[in-house]
Amino acid sequence: MDISIDRGEVALPPLLFISLLENAFKYNIDQKDCILKIVLQVKGNEVYFMVQNKYDKNEKNKSHGGLGLQNLEKRLKLYFQNSYTYQVSKEDSIYTCLLYTSPSPRDRQK
Repeated sequence: MDISIDRGEVALPPLLFISLLENAFKYNIDQKDCILKIVLQVKGNEVYFMVQNKYDKNEKNKSHGGLGLQNLEKRLKLYFQNSYTYQVSKEDSIYTCLLYTSPSPRDRQK
């Protein structure tokens, strides 16, 4: 876990990262060589969040929900409009989720 927060001010919706964190713990392989990495950096009013975990690419997803990530994307669009980047990648059994936010239009007007 790597956390770096400067003295800037940033406004975020409550529990913005919760779905990403829940999924990282839920789908992480329970083995000795598992990977669970969390990075949070705040500089001024920009936020960089990355969560990475190892998953079993041979196991079928047993979950029938998926609402958490859908709701996250809706919240990002509502709050940040086009001032964010949300990327997901799966490579070599490593699932990486990256969320980068710039100041929301509401914050820029203050």
